[in-house]
Amino acid sequence: MFTTETSDDVQKSERNPRPKHEIPSQKIIDFFTAREALRSEIKSGDEHVELQQQIHAATKRNNGVHLSDPWEDVMLLLLLVAAVGLGLLVISGFG
Repeated sequence: MFTTETSDDVQKSERNPRPKHEIPSQKIIDFFTAREALRSEIKSGDEHVELQQQIHAATKRNNGVHLSDPWEDVMLLLLLVAAVGLGLLVISGFG
């Protein structure tokens, strides 16, 4: 059986084979991609602000304007017809 002795320098170089001036790949940043991502994020934020301003302006213009619901109109009409019918029955003595 052979036994070999390794010095501290050899053991350190085996643990970290990269030279000191080399940057690990996890720390490299693609600045062009990051710049485009920031631009698209800013653009979407600007679009969101513009949309909010349009909604705010539209609500200011339509403030006080009530858009009627067709279902609500039909129900109120039926209630009016029922009230008139009941009133006629009471007046004629069938109530």
